[in-house]
Amino acid sequence: MYSRRDFGKSALAGLSLCLAGDFPLMADAKSDATVRGVKLGGITGAYGPFNVESGEDVIDVVIRQSIAGGVGHVELVNSLIEPPMGGPCGRGPGGRGAGRGSAAPAGPAVAGGPPAPGRGPGGRGGGFGPCGVGGQVPDNITPAYTVERDKLRQWRLNAPLDRFREIRKKFDDAGLDLYSYVMTIGDDFTEPEIDAVFRHMQALSVDKFCTNQTRVAMGPRIAPYAEKYQIRPAFHTHQLSQDPNEVSSPESLAELLTMSPMFMVNLDIGHYFDGGNDPFEYLKAHPERITHLHVRDANQDRTPVDIGTGVLHVDAMLKFVRDKNYNIAFIVEQTGHRGATNNLDALKMNIAATGALVVVRVEMVHTIFPIPIVLAARRRCRLHGSASSEESDSF
Repeated sequence: MYSRRDFGKSALAGLSLCLAGDFPLMADAKSDATVRGVKLGGITGAYGPFNVESGEDVIDVVIRQSIAGGVGHVELVNSLIEPPMGGPCGRGPGGRGAGRGSAAPAGPAVAGGPPAPGRGPGGRGGGFGPCGVGGQVPDNITPAYTVERDKLRQWRLNAPLDRFREIRKKFDDAGLDLYSYVMTIGDDFTEPEIDAVFRHMQALSVDKFCTNQTRVAMGPRIAPYAEKYQIRPAFHTHQLSQDPNEVSSPESLAELLTMSPMFMVNLDIGHYFDGGNDPFEYLKAHPERITHLHVRDANQDRTPVDIGTGVLHVDAMLKFVRDKNYNIAFIVEQTGHRGATNNLDALKMNIAATGALVVVRVEMVHTIFPIPIVLAARRRCRLHGSASSEESDSF
């Protein structure tokens, strides 16, 4: 016997599979992708790969896939712009430097087949180069890492700003919002390198960036550049809540926010939850210091599930931001969705599901979408091969 909330979750899952193409947000990705005042978008790491033909600009591929996926607000990962670092690096780094940005396997399979909801970025530029170059400093610094890291530093110091201005113009011409940039300011950044990446962001005309793997101790070094360029670092949360140098607990976030009024929070609700924290409680306590959420969902055991069907209260967060008129965007980072066959389809379904939750709380889905409509939608899924053949119409 299904509870009221279980029914809502089941209905939402079925509808997001079949109505993604019909949801108003999906009809025109070039329009302002905002539902009831809430900005919805995606991070490029969630909807690659961005397969580039000879002579093609990867940004043109990103824009094309963003439009196809209904991503009106785009968070652009820096590794799509920066050159891939080559060279063998042996087994690569261990520990923290190898983790967050590196390509990762999807989560456990769910009904409907691959790709399952997961947490790893996909496609060209989704992760970092060999030895973790482009992310945080690895625990074990090899000679190969040092060589490749210096190449990247020199590129950053000398990259023409016109390239970044060109990227911004391409997004503007396509009618897409280049909402945010992603840049790890690692422990081994020099002062000129920090200044250089802020100049890149200034040329991109972004007013915020996700700090990705940046650690707490870098805050005092970053603050003068944030204030100089008036670009807000949105410190991205992780799950290593026992390490005070990681951006992963209420205490580490409080320490950062006292360093500069420019410092903000990019609340990754999945990682924050994985660290034993409550993302919804943090959102309610500090909405004025949060620029955007990275949206995922999971069960209590932290197994990834489709957005709106887990325990992270995505529906309540959306309602809170909607009803209080906070300027907080919901940027989908979860990869995979039940019934999706590739990352782009999954991203489209995830944005549709998130948008549906803005309009109505998941507990009320059965009120807005009566059982016959839900059943018809789910039958339509099966006709198109996107639902499990074992799934029943019984609720």
